[in-house]
Amino acid sequence: MATVQLLGDFTFPGKVDEVSPARRTVRRAAAAHLKVPERSQRTVLDTVELLTCEVITNALRHTVSGLDGGEVRVRMLATEDTFRVEVLDQGAIGSIPEICAPDPMSECGRGMFLVEALAKEWGAIRNRTGTRTWFEVPF
Repeated sequence: MATVQLLGDFTFPGKVDEVSPARRTVRRAAAAHLKVPERSQRTVLDTVELLTCEVITNALRHTVSGLDGGEVRVRMLATEDTFRVEVLDQGAIGSIPEICAPDPMSECGRGMFLVEALAKEWGAIRNRTGTRTWFEVPF
């Protein structure tokens, strides 16, 4: 059984301008865990950062977390060879995240499509307090 290490547990206000600080925080936590120059792991770090941005943005657009006073929690975990990022929102307004075929003419709607394409695994679990959407990226 793989040992799981908590790299960080962060809470951000549910505002779009908090997405960039959140993804940078996750990237720094991942880079510190790798203990090698960031340029050596750029692809992994870029993927973790991009998918974090997509999942948080999805939470802010489609859940109570994006309303006034809302917040989103991000947990960063690692095993010997995988990063896991969990985004916990405060309750879905609609269904749990799902993959939709992106409209080539639309500027949005590709978030979960990218997660599906780039993550080793991903999923979403809803409970009475919100939805936990997670993804894993190998390193």
